[in-house]
Amino acid sequence: MQVNRDFGGGRIGAGHGAAVRIRPLVDILQSCDVTAVHVLKIDIEGYEDRALLPFFREAPAALWPDHLIMEDTEHGQWAQNVFPVLRRCGYERRSRSRGNILLSRF
Repeated sequence: MQVNRDFGGGRIGAGHGAAVRIRPLVDILQSCDVTAVHVLKIDIEGYEDRALLPFFREAPAALWPDHLIMEDTEHGQWAQNVFPVLRRCGYERRSRSRGNILLSRF
């Protein structure tokens, strides 16, 4: 019997693939009338660059989160390194846990 030791993991479907509708983060925030984001926690298994880079390119700076918690252990799967972009947006590393990094902008 195989034991799942990834307590924070999740999956959609039974491993056979399923169509999932995706939307840009900025569109979701704007459609929900969000005007400020204090903390954004993102963990999308190596696709952080594909969500964050368009967000920081398209979202008004007023929607940029004060703090960003993200998993970076899958950075080898990124098509583009997000850290230089985050630094240019004013984010600095504040802390780190086993699999996550906390970045803040003030």
